[in-house]
Amino acid sequence: MLKPVKIIEDQDYAWPVFVTVLYFLLFQLFMANQVKAKVDLSGGEPATFNRFDYSSKRWEMADRSFLNFLEQTPFFMSILWLFALFCNAESAGSAGLVYVVARAFFPIFWS
Repeated sequence: MLKPVKIIEDQDYAWPVFVTVLYFLLFQLFMANQVKAKVDLSGGEPATFNRFDYSSKRWEMADRSFLNFLEQTPFFMSILWLFALFCNAESAGSAGLVYVVARAFFPIFWS
């Protein structure tokens, strides 16, 4: 028989909240980088730009960095908050902060 799982309510959720805000600020920065690369490489005509043409390494880096970020967001947010609610909020925040810092270096590591 399964036992009910209870949320640990008497925790400080400041770190997971901080990591979540930081994560989405970085998300917006990566998206702005993708848009800037598209506008710059299209000569000011982004509607005519072929987003699947990866002949420009700058475009490929900007596009893949943002889209990989987008692909990993549901998984990361789910794990962060499930761990914070049911295990330990401080540990979730610490691990999440490490992940966000590593995620910020993704374009550098990718290049």
